Amino acid sequence: RTQSKSFQPQMSAPETSEGDERKAPPEEKSSTRVCAETTLDAVAVVGRGMLATGSAILTVVQYTAYPIKEGVICVMDTTGEYFTPYLKKKAATNVPTFRYG
Repeated sequence: RTQSKSFQPQMSAPETSEGDERKAPPEEKSSTRVCAETTLDAVAVVGRGMLATGSAILTVVQYTAYPIKEGVICVMDTTGEYFTPYLKKKAATNVPTFRYG
């Protein structure tokens, strides 16, 4: 038995009309551009921090305010029922009921 070799296509380098061209090293950034990018990065970090802090404060206020609001409403309802007992909601009596079985 002979073992067959697996077929592996070979990639040829793209041909250029002018031969080997070497890439020039990238240009260095100016100090003004570096300063501007660094400043914008710092502003972005501060902005994201402020946004996260504002969102957290809003969540705390919402979770804190709801129980307080419910307590105030309960006190208002209880006070209203105490001073105006004739407006108190209560179930009606002598109402016919329906039964099965």
